[in-house]
Amino acid sequence: MASAYASECAADWTYLASGRKCVKVFPAPTDWSTGEMTCVYQGGHHISVKDLRENYALAEMAKTMYGKQVWLGAFRSGTPYYSWSDLTPFGYFIRWRGNVPPPRNGLGCVKLDGITGDWVQSCCRKRAGTICQKAAGTAFCCYVKMDQLGADRTKALTRAERRRLRRATPKYRNLHASRERQRVEAFNRAFDHLRDLLPSIHREGRGRKMSKIEILRGAISYMAYLNFVLSL
Repeated sequence: MASAYASECAADWTYLASGRKCVKVFPAPTDWSTGEMTCVYQGGHHISVKDLRENYALAEMAKTMYGKQVWLGAFRSGTPYYSWSDLTPFGYFIRWRGNVPPPRNGLGCVKLDGITGDWVQSCCRKRAGTICQKAAGTAFCCYVKMDQLGADRTKALTRAERRRLRRATPKYRNLHASRERQRVEAFNRAFDHLRDLLPSIHREGRGRKMSKIEILRGAISYMAYLNFVLSL
C-alpha cells in the first residue's frame, strides 16, 4: 500500500508514510511567512505533525537543516490559540518542550528541534529551514509558477488560503495588535466615562477603582431609579 502512495509523489519529493503525504526539504533559512509562501507555490503548506512517529521522522530531517531546527506550520494570528497553516485541527498531537504549554501571549510561530524532537515557540521573523508537505497525488498544475506571478501573487489560491497568508505576515500582525489595543483602550475609556456620570450614591466602589461589573450594576440601578422618579 505504501508504494502505491509513494508513486504519487513527484520525483523531488519524499513520501512520508506516517502521514501519507509528500514532503520536500528547503534547507535555505527563511522567516516563517517566506517559508509558507514557498510551500504554497509548490501546491502545499508548512509541515503539520499528527503523531509521534511523524514527529520523529521530521526531527531526523531537521538535523540536517540550519540550526538543526525547522519551521512547523503552527502559527497564531490575533488569537491566543495556534492553528495549522493547512487548516487541519491543531491539538491532536503536541510536543512542547518540557511538556509545558507555551504562554498564550507568547511568540507567534513554532519550530521543531531536530535534536530533541520538541516544539519551541519562536518569533516568526527568525530564520529556519522549511519542510513543505502536500497530500500524495497533489499536482503542481493548478498553481501559477513564480515567474508568472504579478501584483496579485496568490491569484491561484483559494480565498481562505489568501486570507490565511495575509494574516501570517508581520505587517498584518502588527496592524491587528495596534487595532486591538485601540479597541481595548476605547472600551476602558467608555467605562471610565460611564463611572464618572454616575452619582456617588450609586457607586459601589467608592474609595477604590470600580470593576466593570460594578459600573454596569450602578448604571442599571441608577436607570431604574430615574424610571421610578419619572413615573411618579
